Amino acid sequence: MIIATYNYGRFITEAVDSVLNQTYPDREVIVVDDGSTDGTRNILKDYIESVRITYIYQKNSGPGAARNTGIRASGGEYVCFLDADDRYLPEKLERQAALLEDEEAAGCFCNGMTFDGRPMLREFTGRGKDCYFDDVLSGLNIFTPSLMVRRNVIDEAGLIDESFRQSCEDLDFALRIVRGRKLIYMPDRLYERRMHGGNLSGQPGRGKYFLKLYSKHAPSLSEEQAARLRKTLSAHIFSEARRDVAAGMFADGMRDLSDAIRMDGFKTFKLPSLVVRYFRFRIKRMKKGERCPAG
Repeated sequence: MIIATYNYGRFITEAVDSVLNQTYPDREVIVVDDGSTDGTRNILKDYIESVRITYIYQKNSGPGAARNTGIRASGGEYVCFLDADDRYLPEKLERQAALLEDEEAAGCFCNGMTFDGRPMLREFTGRGKDCYFDDVLSGLNIFTPSLMVRRNVIDEAGLIDESFRQSCEDLDFALRIVRGRKLIYMPDRLYERRMHGGNLSGQPGRGKYFLKLYSKHAPSLSEEQAARLRKTLSAHIFSEARRDVAAGMFADGMRDLSDAIRMDGFKTFKLPSLVVRYFRFRIKRMKKGERCPAG
């Protein structure tokens, strides 16, 4: 069980407690501190001294590198991940481990919810099934905190790609661990995601990572599979465009839209909706007497 953290001392004990309070007894808890400067170690002092967790400090290298440090330090048959600002529900590990009695499964993943109860995977609520490579190519979201993966699968598929520092490391990882294998999906919401201003998923400039991911995987795909992946990534990039424009960063949004069109030309017709979204933002700012951000 790996918890990666960077300056999330204000949340870290909730994350650690949510793992220590699991109904599944056979677990190790590894906290990888990715160069925090907010006193995270002192906050975790009692946990460290009581040997309830293994604490590893490293120079800031990004979430992928922190998780890889945890993977290398772990010794269990299964590997799970939790972000330091999120929480597990008490039965997550026990229920997922039970699913992996199916020895053909490389791992399993579950649904989750935000702290206010919204599901992470609305379109999959109430649906349980085996999931395969083509499902991920076609847009199935597998968020890292939802996963339980066999250690030997990671040994075969490779560690998390640390070059995806701001985005796409979860999708890249999912594509590699499920290729030629299956994952079991559990529709139950077994983890909670905290939404706040510091979430990496809300930061601008993430569109380039979707292009990078396509360049990495496309050469090994069939023409049909590549088309599926382009459509999926185009939708992700367009979501980035909407987010940027809604935040007043029109130039960034247009760059994202251009990248989305490169992936899937059908996104061209959505330009007017972005323009309307941006001017709504400007009007709101003008009414408040505020300046619009650059970009």
